[in-house]
Amino acid sequence: ILRVVSTLGLALVLFSDAVTLDLSEVRQQGKLATLILGPGTILAAAIMAAAAHFLLGLGWLQAAIVAAAIASTDPVMLRGLLRRNDLDPAARQGLRLESSLNDVVLLPILLIAMAFAGSAHGGKEPNLGAMLLNLFVLGPMLGLLVGWVAIVALRTARARLGVRRDYESIYSLGVCFTAFAAAESLHASGFLA
Repeated sequence: ILRVVSTLGLALVLFSDAVTLDLSEVRQQGKLATLILGPGTILAAAIMAAAAHFLLGLGWLQAAIVAAAIASTDPVMLRGLLRRNDLDPAARQGLRLESSLNDVVLLPILLIAMAFAGSAHGGKEPNLGAMLLNLFVLGPMLGLLVGWVAIVALRTARARLGVRRDYESIYSLGVCFTAFAAAESLHASGFLA
């Protein structure tokens, strides 16, 4: 039960992050987003992985899992900070971008490390090429496809029938779970979808 609740909760958090992401802001602040995601997120995760390896004695795969989990900045935790009027606008924008985009970098690290950690304990050796294709191509493409079909279907329903706002909220939950299920059924990442 805990696994199902955790999976659904993570899918909803990632979906809500993706829905609230302002792509025009990301394009406008492309250099900042690149610095935050590239060196910022990866460097923070690498430092945390090294600390977990050397200070806690974890293997590198386990240290990568811990680091990816800790380096992820949760937008829910930052909500109060981001609403403060005395926060510098540049800092607010950087934190908002980082908390919205860091899972794109950290989730694949976490999933790949978990797959290889499982194989180290007697599981089947993962095919890295297929895993990367599923993570970075198939999962996101299925998410885009499901999202596009859902938008077209909602627009059609609005035009022909009219849809109340409270039903649209429930509809968005269905879109989230449909994208997740579509990707998982083809062995892609439902979380990235």
